[in-house]
Amino acid sequence: MYFTGIIIAVMTFLTIGIWHPIVIKTEYLWGIGELFAQRKRVEKGWFPKKGD
Repeated sequence: MYFTGIIIAVMTFLTIGIWHPIVIKTEYLWGIGELFAQRKRVEKGWFPKKGD
């Protein structure tokens, strides 16, 4: 019996499990930085404030 498929599936699962939290944290930090950049663009008058 060949276990190659099972080994590949387990390795894929572990790889996703390890990298998923890293990707989420990286996107969260990028999102926070983008919020500050958006505020600066609004202050410069490049974009209108929400609700205006």
